[in-house]
Amino acid sequence: MIHPVVIETLGAVALVIAVIGVFLNNAKMRACFVVWWFSNSLGIFIHLAAATPLYTMALKDAGFLVLAIVGYFQWARPRLVCGDHNRTPENNDT
Repeated sequence: MIHPVVIETLGAVALVIAVIGVFLNNAKMRACFVVWWFSNSLGIFIHLAAATPLYTMALKDAGFLVLAIVGYFQWARPRLVCGDHNRTPENNDT
């Protein structure tokens, strides 16, 4: 069992990492997803390593981890602007 102080410290680290991810997301930087991979993975570990494992919280973090992985790859693809039905990514020369 991991000492509660260590769990709280890791929780604080995960929080800081997640907030950094939000700032990167607000700046429209794809790296936000990689940052969230770390915060969500740390969250999974924390919730499973607690004195009383919090399985639903670990599941929530696992879901967010999957969404961050999907988001990373979706941001790599060219996107159309909403309402530009006549354009394709190849001829989107705005």
